[in-house]
Amino acid sequence: MFLARRLLMCAAAVAAAPVAVWTARETARTWLSVAMSADGTKIAAGTNYDQIYVSSDSGATWTARASAKPWKSIAMSADGTKMAAVPGISGQVHVSVDSGVTWTASGASLGWASVAMSADGTKIAAASAGSQIYISGDSGATWTARQSARFYLGHG
Repeated sequence: MFLARRLLMCAAAVAAAPVAVWTARETARTWLSVAMSADGTKIAAGTNYDQIYVSSDSGATWTARASAKPWKSIAMSADGTKMAAVPGISGQVHVSVDSGVTWTASGASLGWASVAMSADGTKIAAASAGSQIYISGDSGATWTARQSARFYLGHG
């Protein structure tokens, strides 16, 4: 999903109130993807040729992490400690096991379309545009190609 400029809004009352109040929390950027922990306190957002931005206070403050790439898709474990992100250009899947503080490139260097993660963060699936779906069962340490080559467009 392509998020428009100034769209990164956070609902501080996500879990607390039935009606959310949206407040702009970050400057104008071309946002490509966003993921949130189950309790709404940890958020990670990918930008177009900029860094991944992470928040640990429901979006009140943001810190730039990872290198500048077009971060097409990002996924997060339920507790927000594990994350995976893929660039929309040729590059590796990037994984974090410390709530987005540090990122490690892992797996094949491909043009990625989308990434998804299990609630505990141990299982990751990444779809490559024009290639295969890759699966990791160890939080991104190793990858296995699954499914025959197809063209996956994905949604951030």
